[in-house]
Amino acid sequence: MNSKRPVAAGKKAVSDNWNWTLSKLKREDWDFRPEVCREDELAGCWFYEFSREVAAFRNAVADSRKRNPDYVAKFNSLSQIPATKSSSRPVRISDALMAHFSKPPVPLAYRIHPQWPDTPFGQLGKTPHKQAHNWTFFYLQKDIGEFARQLIARPGFPNLPKTLWDEEGMSETVIFTIPWLYSNDQLKKGFDQWLTDNRPQGNEGDSRPKVQGRKKPTGRASEPCQQRADLKALGAYRLLCCYKGKRQFAMVHSQNGYDVIKALGKDFDKNESAWTDAKKRALNKIEYISKIREGDLKLEAIRLRWETDKKFRQNYPMTLRFIGKGDKAKKI
Repeated sequence: MNSKRPVAAGKKAVSDNWNWTLSKLKREDWDFRPEVCREDELAGCWFYEFSREVAAFRNAVADSRKRNPDYVAKFNSLSQIPATKSSSRPVRISDALMAHFSKPPVPLAYRIHPQWPDTPFGQLGKTPHKQAHNWTFFYLQKDIGEFARQLIARPGFPNLPKTLWDEEGMSETVIFTIPWLYSNDQLKKGFDQWLTDNRPQGNEGDSRPKVQGRKKPTGRASEPCQQRADLKALGAYRLLCCYKGKRQFAMVHSQNGYDVIKALGKDFDKNESAWTDAKKRALNKIEYISKIREGDLKLEAIRLRWETDKKFRQNYPMTLRFIGKGDKAKKI
């Protein structure tokens, strides 16, 4: 694997055709049919494979692994989902927030599968596949420490409302207290009512614009179909990289008895526009995933400073004391 210099977080960091050569290419790198990537694995496969193309993210993970050589064991322990246990004593939200925030972000090396990015998703084995259906949920679930960092990073933090509104994504981050004494049906009804009461309607006094919920697309417009099409485009793009952009060679590629046309479809047989469109689509998605991964890179930058800056490490648990004191809060 190439060991190129990391790209700073926030800068454009998309695919650099890192090691897509015929000697390294595996069938699972370009063949994402249902028999290779099952329907229940699609979201995890999509996120895993497109992240492999982001140079800054690859380099950040590699650097984190060098600093944390125990990453395999740590990933395995963190990927286990323990049963929720009740606390032995009541804990105030402020105390819990302080406890979480006083700890630095978990190293990036501990949060990424140890075989990433060298091994394609289709070759990870049974255990990661069984966990794949949980990835989407964990991606949406906010870590309370990360939530606190996002709040403090915003100007005028003490005067902010009790939620985080994302104008670009038209989404809102909310912390809930879940009364587990209620049944699941009661909790669902309560949340349904909360949605009815709190969906942005653009009302006077509400800074949030009206947001109409989208109807779930069906057929080719559905999310699974779009993700499958994205992965097909990614496979075509990687083949083009291996053949230095020469479509006439990429389209006749065969590996382990599987040919490109069988995997990608008849549209890629002697159809130059199909290859051009696939490359464009893949690059657009790589750019999109690179922006998503910027959040991970920023957290890793905090972790790196915590590991290498003794003064920062000593003062880190005290950072909450600077809330509301101007620019001091932004030094995190």
